[in-house]
Amino acid sequence: MIRVLPRDAWLLFGTRFVRLFAYGFLSVVLILYLSTVGLSDDRIGLLLMLTLLGDVAVSLWVTTRADRIGRRRMLAVGAMLMLGAAAVFAGTANFWLLLLAATIGVISPSGNEVGPFLPIEQAALAQLCRPKSARTSWPGITSLARSRRHSARWRAAGSPNTCKARDGKAQRATGRCLSATEPRGSF
Repeated sequence: MIRVLPRDAWLLFGTRFVRLFAYGFLSVVLILYLSTVGLSDDRIGLLLMLTLLGDVAVSLWVTTRADRIGRRRMLAVGAMLMLGAAAVFAGTANFWLLLLAATIGVISPSGNEVGPFLPIEQAALAQLCRPKSARTSWPGITSLARSRRHSARWRAAGSPNTCKARDGKAQRATGRCLSATEPRGSF
């Protein structure tokens, strides 16, 4: 069944794998990074809460327009929002800029899929599956792949924290690097 997938389906699986790996990697160090750049616990909590609320709003806006505007375009819009948020997180410690970027930037503080990508990708995969009877097998296959991906990314994400410097410089650099690489898995 896997051999019958068209090129676009493989592209969706590949970009999803990389994006979710980056989400999980970032979720391990995001709070540490934010506290290292000087944000208080209250501000970190507010930023994370508004990130999730912003992801809901952006997801609703993007997914309700995906079929009309085009799924590929809307995945690109989500990727551009992620890229913008990553640039802000990598380049500033200003709370208000971080708050704006986190609210509209489709980042995932939980390490899970919270943005507009999942529903668009599922609709695209259902359309790409041939024969139609194969559509019911893909949720199981993607669930197995998701479990393997979670395991790999959590293992990889823990390694930078074991090497952090006492002055926090290595931890800050790791957080900026992970922020900057987050959107690389987008379509």
